[in-house]
This record gives sequence, structure tokens and C-alpha cells, in this order.
Amino acid sequence: MPFLMIKALSKVKCLALDQNSCQTSRWRVTPLKAQFPTCDVFSRKEMTNFFRSKKVYPKSVLNSRRRSSSSLVSRRRQNLSVEHNGAIGYEAAEFTVSKSSNGTSCDNDYIRSVASGITNGKPSNNGASTLVEEKEREVSVVTVDTRASASSSNGNAHVASQKSAEKNGAPYLERNKSDPVDGNMCASATGVVRLQSRRKAEMFLVRTDGFSCTREKVTESSLAFTHPSTQQQMLMWKSPPRTVLLLKKLGDELMEEAKEVASFLHHQEKMNVLVEPDVHDIFARIPGYGFVQTFYTQDTSDLHERVDFVTCLGGDGVILHASNLFRTSVPPVVSFNLGSLGFLTSHNFEGFRQDLRAVIHGNNTLGVYITLRMRLRCEIFRNGKAMPGKVFDVLNEVVVDRGSNPYLSKIECYEHNHLITKVQGDGVIVATPTGSTAYSTAAGGSMVHPNVPCMLFTPICPHSLSFRPVILPDSARLELKIPDDARSNAWVSFDGKRRQQLSRGDSVHISMSQHPLPTVNKSDQTGDWFRSLIRCLNWNERLDQKAL
Repeated sequence: MPFLMIKALSKVKCLALDQNSCQTSRWRVTPLKAQFPTCDVFSRKEMTNFFRSKKVYPKSVLNSRRRSSSSLVSRRRQNLSVEHNGAIGYEAAEFTVSKSSNGTSCDNDYIRSVASGITNGKPSNNGASTLVEEKEREVSVVTVDTRASASSSNGNAHVASQKSAEKNGAPYLERNKSDPVDGNMCASATGVVRLQSRRKAEMFLVRTDGFSCTREKVTESSLAFTHPSTQQQMLMWKSPPRTVLLLKKLGDELMEEAKEVASFLHHQEKMNVLVEPDVHDIFARIPGYGFVQTFYTQDTSDLHERVDFVTCLGGDGVILHASNLFRTSVPPVVSFNLGSLGFLTSHNFEGFRQDLRAVIHGNNTLGVYITLRMRLRCEIFRNGKAMPGKVFDVLNEVVVDRGSNPYLSKIECYEHNHLITKVQGDGVIVATPTGSTAYSTAAGGSMVHPNVPCMLFTPICPHSLSFRPVILPDSARLELKIPDDARSNAWVSFDGKRRQQLSRGDSVHISMSQHPLPTVNKSDQTGDWFRSLIRCLNWNERLDQKAL
């Protein structure tokens, strides 16, 4: 029983302010001693007399609070937070400062959040509180504006928070005027707890590359994503395609298939067919194929303006060749598997008529699914200056290695002009998600879905036990530099071709290309990718475990 008395005593707080005590730096009454009785706390009789003689609240305070609790809860539910210039404005209450009977200025209103069943800004127990619960957890917080108290000569000054609350859209918590609170609120000089209105800081997002944020949004100072960063894309024609570029594997191996596809596109779909000059020489000697056209390989800068889409016959090498032909924008590519591996070629040649009709006419769904395969823009620098004509767009990877030198290659790797590491080994691979299943996988790198915007940084036989492959965002700007103290030169290759030597002081700058390579999916981008993993690399092929 004494423990309950002490607990009840600790729950009851009367906070008031004496005008004379506000102007001095010391209190007349010690706050700590004023909270405890001077009698024997273990005596039931003495404690009962103490509580009866102690007037903590005016008589009408609890009645006023009970009558206004239900209306306060409903207001708090609807107007818990109001947005003002991107910030959250919490409710502000107006308090009336009046002169009490003893001439001291004090506050006659309360913030009734605890007594009305509101905890941490949320209503509890459906906003209803019984009298017993109120007596157990009553806390009265007094907020006094001393400036308003000093400037009020007639004892009825309003705190300036009313105008601020109305301006911010916060509701003004008016006390029920039909229930005046009488008595002296300054019953104890134990101190003042000042409740300040807190607001969240305003925020907004800005991309440092100068582009606006389309995926990220800020609502009431809270960050959120509007959509996933990568989604399935669909190709839709505004006007019917008219010209197709037909690419085939080198040599005379696939000429019969090329003739069959060219005849179908020209005679049945009424399309213009373009081939490479060496293939055009073969078609020119075949009767009935005079409709086949060609282009000059010396100048392919405007080839993307003449071609609507590309048809590839062969394996992955033909798609890499198509990426090399188009230095800037690349038309959609539909590839048929006639090569040795064909990881990127998801279409079977037996159904080429149906697949080509789907590309041309939209597959009866206004479009076909495509995958935008990221490419890398690579540029060679010598003595800090870009070398003319040494700009390459790669689809798989760029490799810097030691070549035929017997020494370890030493390569300094920078990201946005900051040194991140030094590669000491056979070399390093910077691959795209499309190239993650090629050389990078053989060197121990991870296999990444082609729609993930990233770069793979994979070392080749590093002379370190802790050098593991990493994945960088597509916004990274890498520089692979051969330092002056390297023992030998290095070599660089782009998609396995155009191999050339890098001398000491030379560097290769790597960044994301603005022009991806769109490939037409057989079904969808994820299904095609997993089927290629299983078909070409036997990914996770295992006998099923038998049941017990």
C-alpha cells in the first residue's frame, strides 16, 4: 500500500510559474523536496491527511479535461500534422494568461495529450480514458510565454502562437468557455516545463548530374520510390518499319538461311533488305536477289538513321559485331541462334517467320518485349589528352592485362579521380551486365541480370588473397592507368577485339554509354536470361533429392 501511494504521488505533478520567481535565478522552494511529504510515507494515516490537505489542481480542472477529451482526440486524429512549405507543422494551442487572485501571472490552460488518451501523437484506447486511468497518469504541462505576461497590463493577453497556428493550418485548441477553471494554478513553485512545437526539417532531392529525380519523391519530409529502377520495356512502332539490316556469320556457312530470310522480308513483308558489302557480293551473283542493298563500311555514322531493326543469324559474335557497327544509337536487334553457344540469341531459326512478324506487326499486343543492354564508352588517353579515333563502345567488357610480358601488371584504378585500388596481377576486367556471363564469370565474377544498371569490376588472377570482384553503379566513371613505375607496358582489348598496347602513363577512361543495345525477347527478359543460363552454362543442374 505505501508503494502505491508513492507511485501515485510521483504521477501527480503541478507545474506553475511565479512571476517574481521568473525574474530571479534561484527558487524559493527546492523543487525536489516539494515533491515529497515531510510526514512518514509508510504511515497510512499520515499520508491520507497529507493528500487531503494538498490542493494540487483547482476543482474544475479534471472536469474540464474530461469533457474536452473526446473532442480533442477527434481533432488530433484529423489534424495530427499539417504540411507548411514541405515541413510538418504540429498542432499549436493558444493559451490565455490571466492574473490570479494573488497577483501572479500564470497559465489557465493545459496541453491535454496525456489525459485525453494520446500517447506519442497517437490516440490510445480509442480516445477514451476512465477516471481511474486519468488519476493514475495525469500530467499537466504548463506553457508560459513570459513576453506576453510582461506586456499584458489587464491580465488577459493572448500568446502569439494562435496566429502562427492558424497560418500553418493547425487547429486552434480552444478551451470550453462554458467550463471556466477557477482557483490558483500556481499552487506549487516546483518549476516550469516548456513544451515547444517541433517541426521536421524541410528536404528535397537533387541529382548531382543535373537531371531531375523521376524515381524518388519526398512527401511530408519522407523519402519514397515511385517505381522500381528497372522494368520490362516494350517496343512499339509509331509507323511500320520499312528497312531491315541482315547480318550473318562470316563465310559461306549460313548463306542458305540468309537467302530464305531475305526473300521472306522482301516478298511477303515488303521491306528493304540491307546486307554488308562482302555478303552483297555473294547475293549479287545469285539470280533473283537483285533487291538486296548494301552500304559503305567506311562511313556508318548515319546507318542508324536508315535501318529500322537488325536481324542477326549466328551466335553471340554477330550481336557483338552489330554493336560495333553502330557507334551511337542502335536499332532493335532480333537474333536467331545459329552459332555454337548463343547465350544472347534466344530465338530459334525454325520459327523465324512468326518471330519476325511479331517484331514488324507488334505480336498482336501493340508491341514486343525488349531488353536495353547497357554498353560502356571507352576512351584512351595519352599524357592526359584524349587520343583521336580511340573511342569505343563495348557490349561485353574492356580488359586491361599484361599481355605477353612476364611481369605482373600494375594498374591504378580511379573512380571520379579518386584512387580506389591498385591491381597487381594478370589484369582487370570491367564488364557490363550483359558481359557478366562471359570473361568476367570465368575470372570469378558474379552473373548479373542484364537489366541491372551496374558495372562489374573483376580482377584477373590478382596476387592477393583479399581482392574480390565488386559491382559498381552505372554512374561510376573509372580510369585504368598504367603508372610510371610499372615494370612493363599493358594491353587493352574491347569485346575481345581492337587490341592495342598501353604505355606507361596511358589510361583508359570508362563510363556508361548513352546508347544501349536493345534486343528483342522471345518471352520476357528474365525468362530468356534464366533459360540461357541453364541451356548454355548448365546453371544449377542437379539431380533432385529423394524423399525420406
